[in-house]
Amino acid sequence: MAIVGMTIAPRAVLSRSVLALLLFAVCAAAAEEAAARREYGASAPDAVKESLAARVSAFYEFFQAGKFRDAEALVTEESRDVYYNITKIRIFGFDIKSLEFAEDFKFARVAVTCKMPVPMMGLKSLDVPINSEWHWRNGDWFMHFGPRRSPDGSIQTPFGPMKGAANTGAASSGGPFPPAGARPTLDSLANMFRADRTQLRMSGSEPGEQSISIENRVAGPLDLKVRGSLPPGVRVVLPERIAAGGSGKVRFVYTPGEEPLQGRHTVELTVRPIEQVLKVSIDF
Repeated sequence: MAIVGMTIAPRAVLSRSVLALLLFAVCAAAAEEAAARREYGASAPDAVKESLAARVSAFYEFFQAGKFRDAEALVTEESRDVYYNITKIRIFGFDIKSLEFAEDFKFARVAVTCKMPVPMMGLKSLDVPINSEWHWRNGDWFMHFGPRRSPDGSIQTPFGPMKGAANTGAASSGGPFPPAGARPTLDSLANMFRADRTQLRMSGSEPGEQSISIENRVAGPLDLKVRGSLPPGVRVVLPERIAAGGSGKVRFVYTPGEEPLQGRHTVELTVRPIEQVLKVSIDF
């Protein structure tokens, strides 16, 4: 998560509005959990990309204008109750980062960064990443929400269980969020996980394997995803979801090709749902 335009104290407590959008992000990404085995990455025709980008833009433009009821029309019918019960707040703006499609082009995964106003930063904003799944229904794209709820109605987040408020304005004062002293800080966002090492060494001319261990230091589950392209001959084996307080092993497997790798290469891993990036260097 990046700070735009200024630096603030690492222990600064996140505002209710930022927590509301984090909660929204968790619910939007939860649909991916139900379709965790669905493969994304298919190359879509330009017309398909443009149609999805237009719908995504329309959805977040409604959030920018505070027209949350209008945005509901772009949500799948079966998940509108979830959408309605999520606390919704206005955003300064947004950027579409990536569009990934299933092979049949009926499902897509979208990464967007929303610019959030943060009271303690004046007119500056905080970039909050949101991942969501979109379904092709009746000739158009719709965002799909998958609730990740406990029996008491709370939603599991990286910071522990949180409850959404059924309103269309700012976060309510009626209990969806923990008190200020218990809220996550910018420091906790940067330290939600720990890698035992980030530098590896392998022979460029021989097959090899190295691994690192990722420790989950927060109250909710974390997922890992490879970000960007991999160096030639390098394969990354990711662990299953890392439970709160647990750890997972990431394996880096190298098979040399006709031209062995030389020098330093970097592999980037995204930690979800908060989109923190872990960079691992491999020296050959």
